[in-house]
Amino acid sequence: MRFLKSHGASGFSRSTGGVAAVEFAIILPLLLLLLLGGFELSRYLHQSFRVSQAASNIGLMLSQFDTTLKPVDIEMVRNAASLIVPQVRRGRGPDYANWRDRIRIDLASVEIRPVAGSKTFEAKPVWITANSRRSCSVLKPLNAVSDNYEPDGLPSALLTGAGSVVVVDVSYPFVPVVGNAFFSLNSRRIERSVYIEPRQGNLIRYDNTNTGVAANCT
Repeated sequence: MRFLKSHGASGFSRSTGGVAAVEFAIILPLLLLLLLGGFELSRYLHQSFRVSQAASNIGLMLSQFDTTLKPVDIEMVRNAASLIVPQVRRGRGPDYANWRDRIRIDLASVEIRPVAGSKTFEAKPVWITANSRRSCSVLKPLNAVSDNYEPDGLPSALLTGAGSVVVVDVSYPFVPVVGNAFFSLNSRRIERSVYIEPRQGNLIRYDNTNTGVAANCT
């Protein structure tokens, strides 16, 4: 009443003292959403880069071999993932032995050979790691050549001549921190595949002494 007496009804209608607070209250949820969304997006992009880097580096290490691989060689190559993607060990302690439960690494050596009576070529794994998503069947050609994830295929650009490639398939679960804490969102797997020709030009084989690590295809 004191305000009305001193300023009148017209002054009350022109009062803007609480407008800024109301506008801030309306915009704040949107700003928080943008901030948290940007945080989650940056985490996803960083972990995607790490997974791609792990697949590429493991493939490069595997391609350096020019003799028959032994189980210890495959284990050594796989263990490199804990250095390239340190997130797999984070929060588990230095003695956590089952870090590979979080990141899946499938390896294979694939031979590319001509199809009898045809000018085309087909690709078939020579060996695959145990419990791999890849099978020993002939791989289907893929039209896209990218860091996609397709355990049943091989880029068609590689099917232009006889030879071989080593294949690395990496799958890692991305868990959104904010989304999981407040909205119970499930994890989303980041999956990448790389295909690299052996540096020595030889088909890389496996000695098959331990089928619990890898096994030859018949």
